Amino acid sequence: MGRRLHRIAVNADLGKDAVQGMLDTINRTSHEYALSQDQVTEGLETMIAAGMDMKNALAFLPSVAATAQASGSAVNDLALSAFSVSTAFGVTSEKMQQSFDIMAKGGKLGQFELRDMAQYLPTLAASFSSLGYKGNEGLIKLVGLMQTVRIHTADASTAATDLQNIFQKMYSQETAKRFAKFGVDITKELDNARKSGGDVLDTFLRLTQEISKGDPAKLARLFSDQQMYQGIQALLKSPDALARFNEELRNSDGTVLKDNLQIMSDTKAKIDQMTSSATRFMNALGGSIAEPVSATLDAASNYIDFDQAITRGLTKRGLTPAEQTVWRARNYFNPHERGLAAFDGDWRSEEGKIAEKGTLRAAAAARAGDRRQGGARVGAARTLPAAVLVPGARPDPNMVLPDLRLARFPPVSPAGMRAQRDSDRAKALAALDGSGPGGIRAAMMGDGGDVSVALKQGGEQAAHSIEQASMTVGDAGNQAGNAISSAAASITSAGEQVAAAIRAAARDLMRPVGSLGRVNADVGRSGPAVEGAP
Repeated sequence: MGRRLHRIAVNADLGKDAVQGMLDTINRTSHEYALSQDQVTEGLETMIAAGMDMKNALAFLPSVAATAQASGSAVNDLALSAFSVSTAFGVTSEKMQQSFDIMAKGGKLGQFELRDMAQYLPTLAASFSSLGYKGNEGLIKLVGLMQTVRIHTADASTAATDLQNIFQKMYSQETAKRFAKFGVDITKELDNARKSGGDVLDTFLRLTQEISKGDPAKLARLFSDQQMYQGIQALLKSPDALARFNEELRNSDGTVLKDNLQIMSDTKAKIDQMTSSATRFMNALGGSIAEPVSATLDAASNYIDFDQAITRGLTKRGLTPAEQTVWRARNYFNPHERGLAAFDGDWRSEEGKIAEKGTLRAAAAARAGDRRQGGARVGAARTLPAAVLVPGARPDPNMVLPDLRLARFPPVSPAGMRAQRDSDRAKALAALDGSGPGGIRAAMMGDGGDVSVALKQGGEQAAHSIEQASMTVGDAGNQAGNAISSAAASITSAGEQVAAAIRAAARDLMRPVGSLGRVNADVGRSGPAVEGAP
């Protein structure tokens, strides 16, 4: 019940503070008229859903419940009737019970019963009120018309359809044209009647009677619509019945109360009141003990879930039932180990669930950011620079690429390899045997070569520099000077020896290849001989 009332409050755009007021009114109304809380709540829901504000809906609710109990009609149908009467005729909550008395009394006067009114009143009331009828007087007029037309029809649905056509087509252009053929400006006559406070429908029926004189043929010339023709004909045939209905409906006060007193005196009503009291007690008791009992039940459920998670965790670890019993005995007072086992069994505390959700949410956000090309974090959006470099245009797909034909790279052949080898050998021999200033042989042999001269001069210059250093340092001690002089002599001799070694190596390089003698080398397993190789 509480959840249902909260939804009604949400639909009425009210807060949770309105729920208690709704519950009090529903309990009181339910007990007073021997209806279930569900029935009364359904009536409240219907009025709120139709668009009525909560204040008026709660004010109308006792009248709706009383009429429903007195007539045996559905509470939601009467609730919709209350909304229609209030909206169409402007009836306030203080006069709503009188409206229900009119409808209840009207249902007894003829064949158009109260349950029929609850079904067709919303549509008929809207059309009828557009003709200028307001308040409970307008409702009395409408109920009398429904009962009068119902006398001449097979069912309430046909009577409601005939009346609806009359209300909608009295001011139609077709009706005005047909009356004009008989010299009557029907629109003007109806407007004058409304301005003077007269009855618009009575004026329409009077003019119709004056033209037709009760002749069905003339009546058919005035009304081409079949339903309108049937309704007008029924009203013209039974003017006395219409007057009688209206008179009796004006004396309908207390009808619902009288009927309720009779209904409430039976055994079923007393049982219904007892049931209502029991439901009210259970709701009150449940509201009082719900919080502590719920806390206890939640704690018990959480313990069971935790223990089952431990079992799952130990099973995942491979422990048998006997081993699990031993493990439980050893770790009964060890919350850390028990928590680890429960964690292995997919148990999470409330805090852990929140943290895990947060982690998953952050991971999802990160993945979403990666999927966005050039995406930036929302938190870093405020730190982005005001201007960024615009990427350059992509290469023109029609750009002509350089010629990469394989013809630019001739294939390697044995003949080409031999030609390249002979060319490299000739260049090397020319360099070794050259007599010009750049020839290596001349440089090595000393024949005008610069290398030998340079080495000799370098050694002499180094010796001279060291001798000067020796003389400078000689003041510090003759022993040191003599040592440095010996070092200078050694360096000069070393320079001459290096020059001689280089000249000897150059002579060996210039000798014929065959004269160097046989060279033995382990070159491993050789392949077949290459044609043309030396």
